[in-house]
Amino acid sequence: MIVALRGAFDVPPMVPAGTSLGEMESRTKANILSTAQTSFQTWEEVPIERVTERCDWSPLDLRKGSPGAHPTIYICLRPHEVEAYVSLLRVFIAQHIRLLTSTEMTQLDRTKILPILLLLDGLPRLGRMPPVASAIEIGASYGLRVWMFLQSLGQLQEAYPNAGGMISSCAVRVYLNPSGADGMADKLSKELGNVTNMADGTQQPLVPAHELAGPKWSDRQHVLASGTRPARIRKNLRSTTRS
Repeated sequence: MIVALRGAFDVPPMVPAGTSLGEMESRTKANILSTAQTSFQTWEEVPIERVTERCDWSPLDLRKGSPGAHPTIYICLRPHEVEAYVSLLRVFIAQHIRLLTSTEMTQLDRTKILPILLLLDGLPRLGRMPPVASAIEIGASYGLRVWMFLQSLGQLQEAYPNAGGMISSCAVRVYLNPSGADGMADKLSKELGNVTNMADGTQQPLVPAHELAGPKWSDRQHVLASGTRPARIRKNLRSTTRS
């Protein structure tokens, strides 16, 4: 395998990867191969092997379609299935991001590029993905927008060392029931700023952290967008029934 990687000149990134792997110590190499084998187990399952043995889709197909009829992809898994298919999800998402922000895209007229919204619910469960961090930084130049969903700031910090930078790069941030346990309510309170008491000139938080995390604000969303004032939006808790 290492010899094949070193000779894979048609896929340039494989050559240095093969060289690096071949020069590693035996113990380190064994650990890497064990991790790789575990990741490939998902791909060896019959249903996955059947649907990945051929390709009839390109990420660039998302750029095609007439106005109002653009293609949409939904990948829906039950919560307990994510861990089993995390390797497949990582590859699928990374391939789309990398191709949609590739050098070929720079040759297109930026004013005519169709915008694409990438919704990633439970993103931290996929582990650290450099393509996602890159898409947040440069995606806007390619018409690619990333909308991350996570349960807590701690989840993102565990997966991404630069979690704070990723959040600050977001054009819009929406907080639902910020917790006081992980310090999110306190951080949000400080970001919302203070108000000055006209009588004595003292300052106090616009919204104290304990109120943000308490029942008084449980049916509110806090929206912070670049260049605009913070917004307090009521959640729509009404259930709908479809026949």
